Amino acid sequence: MDQPAQRHVAATLIAAFAMLLLALPAIAGTTLDIDAGFDGRFRYGRWSPVVVTVSGDEPCTGVLELRVPTGSESIITIRQHVGVGLQKQRYVLYAPVSLTYDPLRATLRDDETGKLLAEYPERDRTGMDRGNDQVGFVVLTSGRTMAMQGFQRTGSVTGSTVVAHVQASLLPTTPIGYDAADVLLLNNPEWAYISSDQQRAMIAWVRTGGTLILQPGVDPIPDDAPLLGALPGKIEAPSVIQLTQKQLTALGLADRFKTIGVRAVVPHAGARLVSTLGGAANATVHRVGLGSVMILPVDASTLVFTQADNTRAFWNGLFDGVLGAAAAPTEANYGDSTEQTAAHAALDRIGDIPNTGAFGFSYIAITVGALMLIVGPIDFFVLKKIGRQPWTWATTLGWIGLATTGALYAGHAIRSGDLHFRTLRFVEQVDDRIIAADDVALVYSPRSARYNVRSEPAVWWQPVPNGNRYSAGSAMTLPTTTDQDYRGNLPAPMWIDIWNWRFLYGRRYLDQPAMIEANLTLKEGVLSGSITNKSDRTLTTIQLKTATESAAFVGTLPPSQTRDIRLKLAAGVRTLEDVLIPPPKEGEGNPFYGHRQAENIAYESLFAISEVRQQAVTRLLKDGHVAVFATIEDPTTDLIIDNPTALIKHAGMLRAIVRLTPAP
Repeated sequence: MDQPAQRHVAATLIAAFAMLLLALPAIAGTTLDIDAGFDGRFRYGRWSPVVVTVSGDEPCTGVLELRVPTGSESIITIRQHVGVGLQKQRYVLYAPVSLTYDPLRATLRDDETGKLLAEYPERDRTGMDRGNDQVGFVVLTSGRTMAMQGFQRTGSVTGSTVVAHVQASLLPTTPIGYDAADVLLLNNPEWAYISSDQQRAMIAWVRTGGTLILQPGVDPIPDDAPLLGALPGKIEAPSVIQLTQKQLTALGLADRFKTIGVRAVVPHAGARLVSTLGGAANATVHRVGLGSVMILPVDASTLVFTQADNTRAFWNGLFDGVLGAAAAPTEANYGDSTEQTAAHAALDRIGDIPNTGAFGFSYIAITVGALMLIVGPIDFFVLKKIGRQPWTWATTLGWIGLATTGALYAGHAIRSGDLHFRTLRFVEQVDDRIIAADDVALVYSPRSARYNVRSEPAVWWQPVPNGNRYSAGSAMTLPTTTDQDYRGNLPAPMWIDIWNWRFLYGRRYLDQPAMIEANLTLKEGVLSGSITNKSDRTLTTIQLKTATESAAFVGTLPPSQTRDIRLKLAAGVRTLEDVLIPPPKEGEGNPFYGHRQAENIAYESLFAISEVRQQAVTRLLKDGHVAVFATIEDPTTDLIIDNPTALIKHAGMLRAIVRLTPAP
């Protein structure tokens, strides 16, 4: 064998050996384990914690890839850089888990070489079974002692309540970590182990509809604790209360609990009291944004009830006091179809892209017909003319190969239509603060190409649930890759085939000044007062809604402008209808009086893209508040595309919840 041939064989063997090394399942001694959800159970349609534990004999930096089905037709791969060492390292990721039968999967690869270090589940193990693990009500507890063991929320389906204890050091530092929770109970917490970032995450989550219950315990809250400013009252020194025998019997407590230690609270203005311990003590609660914070005066983990029914009655009484009895779940939530419907309605608002391409049967028929013509009579007569008929098989295979290659790469070379990038932003304002902003985004690709989209760091992006059903009813699974850190989950560069779409949904927690200020009074079915635009954007198509009635006016509200309004409410009006009071007499003009038909925007249905916030808003509207909806012209967005040829369009909507001023 000559030298060139030897070198060729050696190179082939080296390449084959390298591929074999990359295909090995793992390096010996490298371990990867996953503890997902709450004891393996999930709140579908919500971001759930995924605790990943890694270790290895050789320290290195690895890339962890978590593969999560987010719907029947979409998969998200979440990447995070992790350190691998001799000691077990624990990392917490958050994933938007949906109701599917596909398992969660994870791989760990070397950051430099891409070599597979470990995978979960291992090749001889099956995936995580998620057949009967749906959760309807989630309580997270943290503190020196565990509480609420065996609790079942009234009205929830059997087995749908989960109480999970979380160590103080593992409490989330981002509000998305509480997305799957209904209640967070801090029971005699160890403040030295709860950071300021963890407390700020709790407050941001509460503002968007969460419920925090604090049992102060023995340790004083630090003066610089962010949580201190969110409490409904001032916590006093420890004291004791005496329970009567009648109260003990009604509560189901033994005689040794006749004397109980409590922490009295001096309520702040606007706080309310919730009776507990048979009326012997009161919990103090007030609203923070769309959520609530309660101070529980007694360490309930020390109470031993004689029967499980007494335990449930005690806690359900507290939850009814802070959440309302109507907030108890009545059935398991399988995927939040309301949110999916709202997301698809949002895509309808921005998905009116003209001249979109689609593959149809005609393309296949024309291609097959042309191929039959070429490899049939044309090929026959050409080969016969040049005297090369024995080449028929070779030319036939060549034409087939050429057609196949052309079909695969035509999308790269052919461009049909324009690149479109569109977003729709939902801004949530409560009282005088903006608490959240959600974005629905779409990319339409006129050719097969890779696109780079850039996001603000503190946004949690995921595929729109079952979003590609919106485009063409496709059953094809579309992958989305994201990079996650402690701040957010950001989309990586994405490959989109010709005439295809990608749909993304991002959530961001905010604490920003209000966009509008409203002073409104409701009297005899007439809503009157003023609205001021405090933002730098023009607002249009404004609708006002109470719990059962709504009204609208037509016109624009420029930045820093105030408009007086006087509108008659109509029962059952859900969209913008012409329900204005007749115009005033000549000389008493008001720019917002008139009879022009407004654009028909179902604001309330669109804002159901967040079911948690929607339910909280519904409760506030029944409690003397009004919702002010508006369209935002030229809104800001958290996502941009790095492509100068893209046709970009941004839309925005505002929902502001304000308290009605009592009528004189």
